[in-house]
Amino acid sequence: MSEQAVDNGQSADENSIMSLIHELNSAIPFDEFMELALYHPNYGYYTSDRKRVGTDGDFITSVSVGQCFGMVLAHHFAPFIESLASSSDEVVIVELGAEEGDLAKDMMDALSDLVSDSVFERLRYVAVEPFPPKRVALRSNFIRDGLDEFEIISGFNELSVKNCILIANEVLDAIPVKRIRWNGREWDEVCVMVVDENGEKRLVESEERIQSSALMDTVKDFPTDLIKGFTVEVNLRYNKLFEDMFSASEILYGCLIDYGLRDGEIFDLGRKNGTLRAYSKHGIIKDPLSSPGRIDLTAHVNFDHASSVARSCGFEVGSITDQYHFLVKAAEPWLLEIEKIGEPNAETVKLLRQFKMLFHPSVMGQDFKVMEIKKGI
Repeated sequence: MSEQAVDNGQSADENSIMSLIHELNSAIPFDEFMELALYHPNYGYYTSDRKRVGTDGDFITSVSVGQCFGMVLAHHFAPFIESLASSSDEVVIVELGAEEGDLAKDMMDALSDLVSDSVFERLRYVAVEPFPPKRVALRSNFIRDGLDEFEIISGFNELSVKNCILIANEVLDAIPVKRIRWNGREWDEVCVMVVDENGEKRLVESEERIQSSALMDTVKDFPTDLIKGFTVEVNLRYNKLFEDMFSASEILYGCLIDYGLRDGEIFDLGRKNGTLRAYSKHGIIKDPLSSPGRIDLTAHVNFDHASSVARSCGFEVGSITDQYHFLVKAAEPWLLEIEKIGEPNAETVKLLRQFKMLFHPSVMGQDFKVMEIKKGI
């Protein structure tokens, strides 16, 4: 994403979210503000029908680069699917954050050639989408593409299967985070409140004493030799997500793909302002409080924390590797096949261009990481 700053004006959505906070007559923790800004059923950024993903949206994802991402993931998952289906059991592919459904189509198109016909006939594709308007839009896209058999559910509580392949691309970074700030002696929680200056209301940060025992427990082992004002994001909502995932199937293999860091990187001095970012039209918004409901809010995933939570919920956590190494290994059979054929055709050249963008360390290959989780394998 570009580091260019973008100026955003106010909107009805923004004023509505501000009004909701103003009515509370107190500062609210940042994760509660982020939840309103992203997921409020009427005013949230992700619950609206605005164009978010792609060159004409606010950001790009590996899926929006083209069908190559889904094809390479299919190569990675195919052996697991064949193994899980070896006893004639059904295999369910579950996707979180399906957005417009492109990854589902790209993966299943590729899997139809990569697994045996008998196995493909026993594949189900299920998208988890909690918001009714987005379920309607996703269903419409599936029908348009002739994918009527693909299922859409509102949550993991609707899922009870034996064999599950799980994929979540850029989901963890959009889960609301708490923000904490070092005051020189202890950590304060960053909250959000409305102020009225000369008759004009605006949202501002407010640093408050930490009240949450869960947050206090999380920060107790954080370093204290930090400069005053050092800010860190903490996600306390992973527990619910991983608990729900764990209970939905008997056997599970999953890949969670996102941009993120490890513990040692989180407290690097170069990240003294935290990793929270606000995006619009592929540019960074300087003030993440400036246009709630109109801009994307996201924070880098702390993969050490996420893996610790996953383990505490019962998962085995495999490797955490960067997207470069993950995709190159997964694509090896495809790349060897191209090498055997010789001169690639126009479609293959197009896919190779997409592949380069996905794995190149200076584009998406290094910042994005893949966390593998397993249950019963």
